Amino acid sequence: MPVEPNATHIWWATPADLPQSLLDLLSDDERAKGARLRHEPERRRSVTAALLLRAALAQRTGTPPELLPIDRRCDDCGGPHGRPRLADSTLELTVTHSGDRVGVGIATGVPIGLDVEPLEQKRITEGMAGLACTPNEERWLDAHTGDAYADAFLRLWTAKEAVLKALGTGLMKPMTEVELDPPTGGEPFTGPVRSGVQAWLYRVDPGKGYAGSLAALAPLGEIHEHDGDALLARLAAVTS
Repeated sequence: MPVEPNATHIWWATPADLPQSLLDLLSDDERAKGARLRHEPERRRSVTAALLLRAALAQRTGTPPELLPIDRRCDDCGGPHGRPRLADSTLELTVTHSGDRVGVGIATGVPIGLDVEPLEQKRITEGMAGLACTPNEERWLDAHTGDAYADAFLRLWTAKEAVLKALGTGLMKPMTEVELDPPTGGEPFTGPVRSGVQAWLYRVDPGKGYAGSLAALAPLGEIHEHDGDALLARLAAVTS
């Protein structure tokens, strides 16, 4: 299925043990990164995310996935773990994975950041607000208790991490330097970001049991979300 060239597109998939025919489409660095991860769930997430990005870009550009010049060099140290870029392209890329969800995003000319977290994270406690919150956000969080507190914290966390990914800093920049307008009820964070950061937030749907956020450094037009599992299945069918 072709994608609209000027829209922003998101694909969601489930980490999986991929057939060798798909693993062969990855770069040496992508395969090496997966091999270095000691825990099998982490390895599946990393490898599935790398392949999903290649599959999505192949659909977007018409270039075979194994030929896409994806650059992952870190801006700070030069290692192969930076935000992905497509050489000589105006496309902006983002990748996220946590739990049983993997997501990738592609926009044209606007830096974006995507983040996802499973809502079933029992380790979230009321003492964690200071890690991420401005005083105004902490007051909003304090109005929640129990499971509602954990859900609210994770919705806030994904929104802030999406903004930091769009900025290109990731968690190297303190979350407290970004302030969001708390939503009413159980809605996701959307709209412009405060604290002098020029960014916008959009709702996304990574699936039941997950909180997700999309951030951009300029207002976006249409946003389309796609079935990444189906995309990978189609790719597997033509490569087997």
